[in-house]
Amino acid sequence: MKMQKEGLVGAEYVGRGRMHVKLHEEGIMAPGGKFFMGFAQFLDAPNGAIRVQAPSLGPDERKALQAGRLNLDGDIRMTTDLVVSEHNASATPWFGGLWGAYKWHVDKNQTVGPTAVMK
Repeated sequence: MKMQKEGLVGAEYVGRGRMHVKLHEEGIMAPGGKFFMGFAQFLDAPNGAIRVQAPSLGPDERKALQAGRLNLDGDIRMTTDLVVSEHNASATPWFGGLWGAYKWHVDKNQTVGPTAVMK
């Protein structure tokens, strides 16, 4: 079953051509399912785990952003009740996982996309 998309929660103009956009999506994870506006997807991982993976930007995507005078600079946060066994997040939930979220900073220069493996 694919993710149930809840969509746009809010958007706020923060000046200098920048927007703070908040999305909310929830539902059942399944391999092949896409989320975050189709940007990230769920993939099979060993031992029944699921890998959440978003791509990094290649040279063509960077050139397209530059040509459109656009910038990518923000954070992706993920919370889950599942056990995360592997990730490349820059921040993780703390105090025994009770507070916070897995957090990735994304920008046009990133060379590795956000990834987490959970079961």
